[in-house]
Amino acid sequence: MKLKEFLDEIINSDKFDWTYDDDLGRYNYINDIRISIASDREPDESYENEWLNCYPDKKGYFNRYNLCFNGASIESFYGVAVDGYRMIIPSPRLNDLTITRKQKQIGRIINKPYTEVSDEYEQYLNMAGITIRNEEE
Repeated sequence: MKLKEFLDEIINSDKFDWTYDDDLGRYNYINDIRISIASDREPDESYENEWLNCYPDKKGYFNRYNLCFNGASIESFYGVAVDGYRMIIPSPRLNDLTITRKQKQIGRIINKPYTEVSDEYEQYLNMAGITIRNEEE
């Protein structure tokens, strides 16, 4: 599998195409079990920035997620747990508070445990003024 195919498979998937194992902090792609996303599981770093002020709980926690193929880390993804861990927001570019389409889609997947009942992911992005930028990085 080529890198682009791997990333496209993740980006074009739906959050319902993934299972989540809370004990391991691992998201498994049900359409190709070679693909997974693993939470770093290190203690989250405290994160402070003005864009967090829109949430009732203004503390943020930075964490890394590893996009994996056959258990090997291929690429890292960074997110910020916001509002008392109610949602994980992809780490935005700070000069314009934007994320890529890829970040948005991966964010949708890693929020699966938080959005099973009520999907407020878009609302949380909008509250912070985070938008999607045109180019992919």
